[in-house]
Amino acid sequence: MGYEWGPMEPDASPPPADGRRERALRILFRAACVLLGAWCTGALRFGIGGTAGAVVAALFAAGFAAAWWSTGGIARRRVALAFLWTGGAVLGAWAFVLPSADRPWAFDVARLARAEFDGDRVTLRGFRRARWETPERAVLTFSDETLDLGDLVSVDFMVEPFSSFEGAAHTLLTFGFRDGRRVAISAELRKERGEHFDPLAACFRRYELCYVVGDEQDLIHLRTNVRKDRVYLYPVRATPEQRGRLFTGMLRRANDLRTTPEFYNTLTNTCTTSIVRHVEELAPGTVPLSWRVLLPGYADELAYDLGLLDTDLPFAEAKRRFRVDEIARGGGNGPDFSVRIRAGR
Repeated sequence: MGYEWGPMEPDASPPPADGRRERALRILFRAACVLLGAWCTGALRFGIGGTAGAVVAALFAAGFAAAWWSTGGIARRRVALAFLWTGGAVLGAWAFVLPSADRPWAFDVARLARAEFDGDRVTLRGFRRARWETPERAVLTFSDETLDLGDLVSVDFMVEPFSSFEGAAHTLLTFGFRDGRRVAISAELRKERGEHFDPLAACFRRYELCYVVGDEQDLIHLRTNVRKDRVYLYPVRATPEQRGRLFTGMLRRANDLRTTPEFYNTLTNTCTTSIVRHVEELAPGTVPLSWRVLLPGYADELAYDLGLLDTDLPFAEAKRRFRVDEIARGGGNGPDFSVRIRAGR
């Protein structure tokens, strides 16, 4: 009896586990090479800075791409290992790039406030009162202010979208006292003279972080009337104890940054992540990991969803009600500025 040949059935058996593991490791290795190459390019570009940094980074990126796509097999692995060693060298050098408290700072952040604590009394040395004429020019005065934590009656959360992209924004907190004084605390870039903010460069240890402590006629008027940005000012729901701990926590970090500087980082160490850090110190787990922290133009929506804003209005109505820039531009920068921007609340 003869055997009739038919079409062969495809081998449906899965590849050996060792083969799958080897392929997965190759994919991870290649991804690590690409990510490290991209990181090294950015580190060289912004670490060296200027034209030299751009040239060195471009040469590195071009060399990496040409070697990666023009070789194969053992040669490719050798090239990848060479670039991994290069990346390791850049990482090693990166470890020695440290923040500094001693640079030729821009005029508005050259002097930072210092807080002194005595029980429930806080004295702010170098409390800033800038009266801005343009976004780059202001008359600066400084004073010493003594405050009693028992007189702290309110906290407000400010959000300032400053571009056509809604997610880009600045945030700060401002604290109100029984006698009408208000202390605004803003985590900001501590720029050097002539320096301009670049969000990509800020991922590569280019700028230091500082806390600016001043009055609302300085920090809010600058944004509403001088820069003419949209500004929202929301009341924060907090107990007296929480207000006091939040206020002192921010001032203690302001003191620390004067002597132990940190780098600003667009993803991990910003105005909004700083506020989240202080909230988490009061109540761990209050603020979940969220894209709305990384895009602070939506941070007010996140705070609303978490019940941190002191309002029962629907969010869209709250956003309309607590917008203050149009009210601020309707008057000057007199002593009633803080009262006026809260009119109707």
